[in-house]
Amino acid sequence: MRYGFVFGFAFAALIGSAISACSSSSSDDSGTCPTPADALMCVRGDNRLLNVVIRTPQPLVTGVNSMELTVTDNHGNPVDGLTVNVVPWMSTMNHGSTSNPVVSPQGNGTYSVTNVVFIMPGPWDLQTTFTGPVSDYVAPTVQIP
Repeated sequence: MRYGFVFGFAFAALIGSAISACSSSSSDDSGTCPTPADALMCVRGDNRLLNVVIRTPQPLVTGVNSMELTVTDNHGNPVDGLTVNVVPWMSTMNHGSTSNPVVSPQGNGTYSVTNVVFIMPGPWDLQTTFTGPVSDYVAPTVQIP
């Protein structure tokens, strides 16, 4: 009986720390990353300098996709002048895509990303590096059916 209590306590502590880690990654003292109703998701940069809203004109599929990134600072101001590099990476299979996405700045913090190829279903990380006036990194995971 004593082992069950210890296991239960350890499990509760683990779950509590996981919930805490999740909640701290979505916001900090400089704001949150709200997901607009028309967006797939919003992610905060690892350096907490940028918020990135991801929109897709269609559901993501195995094959060629496109998306739009809207990049803002912690005050909601659009960030232009960035060099954006997107690498689709399937960490569960330890491989990337067969093609390189093409990123085109559209102005007002918006970047069009075309030729995003997912070669198989499953979870894909969009490893995205931002350099220029601000440097940050995001790697949101999307599920491809």
